[in-house]
Amino acid sequence: MTLMMLAKRISRSLIEAADAYIQQPKIQATLQEFLRISQ
Repeated sequence: MTLMMLAKRISRSLIEAADAYIQQPKIQATLQEFLRISQ
């Protein structure tokens, strides 16, 4: 396995983990509140 392939695999799993985290209802509510305040 090349370093590039490894980097792609790691970044993909990081993105999936972040995506799953953001999908949580509590996190979504917090994000929406934050976006509302920051406008």
